[in-house]
Amino acid sequence: MLKNITISKTLRILESIFWIFCGVYSYSVFSSNERIIFFDVGQGDSTLIQKDDFEILIDGGGDDTVVYRMGEYMRWNDKVIDVVVITHMHDDHYMGIKYLLERYEVGLFILSVNCKDLCSEFREYNHIDVSMGDILEYGGIHIDILWPRVGILDKNLNNDSIVMLVKWLDKRVLLMGDAEVEVEDILHDYSRVDITDIDVLKAGHHCSKTASSQRFLLTTIPQFAICSCGEDNKFGHPHIETLNNFMDLGIPYILTWEYGDYIVE
Repeated sequence: MLKNITISKTLRILESIFWIFCGVYSYSVFSSNERIIFFDVGQGDSTLIQKDDFEILIDGGGDDTVVYRMGEYMRWNDKVIDVVVITHMHDDHYMGIKYLLERYEVGLFILSVNCKDLCSEFREYNHIDVSMGDILEYGGIHIDILWPRVGILDKNLNNDSIVMLVKWLDKRVLLMGDAEVEVEDILHDYSRVDITDIDVLKAGHHCSKTASSQRFLLTTIPQFAICSCGEDNKFGHPHIETLNNFMDLGIPYILTWEYGDYIVE
């Protein structure tokens, strides 16, 4: 079965067309096959965008938990994940992908233009590099790449995260990776894409105090926030400063380790 993802950039268009096997809709939740699932993978990040037999997985957590999570939402004989995005090369975002590769094929990897040698093991697969201004589209799913810029911002890998604005299911979903306040400030001041009126915010850096500033929240005005973090993690996430920012602005939030998988349909 032939599937197409279109990736475009200002003044140029990139097209990636790749062959995959035909997948089928998950048997776990029959009520909908169009959804965004924020996985509970402990101290890490993993988000699945699912449309019919097409899947985009953003990050895979830090261990093999994601293998079991994917198994709950994909048919047992669907062994292809169409697109995998690795936002940045920290263990709690990419290590789970290695376990997935033992069980699934990946049609296309999407990597940061800046990850270079750090993600060389994934460059052995079919892949493209993205940066600010790129657009991914498939079957009504529209994804703006808001970050990174070409060239590393600093030595903090968090601030080289791929930041994505997903427009789908009549929702605007902002996935911040581990991007911190320095990136938030740049997006606030210079983003060419409208980042206001966000329906769901996957908060940056597991709701650390280094992200989700009041200034950024007042700009994005999220209706709901998700803190992807593990219980009693060594980093102390989520930090109370960030939770207070949410509460002060009346933004409801959930912690994945308390709530489990959160599904937007």
